[in-house]
Amino acid sequence: MGLKKVLTVLAAAAAVTAGSRQGLQAAGDAGNPYGEPFRLECTAYYEGEVTASGQEVRTGICAGKREWLGLTCIVYADDGGKPGDYIGIYEILDTGGASRIREGKCIDIYMDGRDACLEWGIRDVWVQIVDADG
Repeated sequence: MGLKKVLTVLAAAAAVTAGSRQGLQAAGDAGNPYGEPFRLECTAYYEGEVTASGQEVRTGICAGKREWLGLTCIVYADDGGKPGDYIGIYEILDTGGASRIREGKCIDIYMDGRDACLEWGIRDVWVQIVDADG
């Protein structure tokens, strides 16, 4: 991840963490790289070799809605209906096989091994989609 991308993602994460969500717009809106955090389901996977983007699977990526491919998501724990603790930053490089992933109702985080995925389980999280390339 390039320096400019890291700085963009960190600025978005800081805005949410500080509670300063005023002025945030939907991902991809002109003039604002930050997406409004929203709640969805999060699962984990560990199998596969190549993502929908053509890159090899690795930690730090996730599967999401096809329209999100190439974007970055910042994931927060669900804290009683609002974004809670920061979980991580994931590049959306895969699209997954389940319909709930393809419909944008779930993201699927890549993890190292079956045990890590079972420990993760299925969780409600808050996700902020960021176009962090630019």
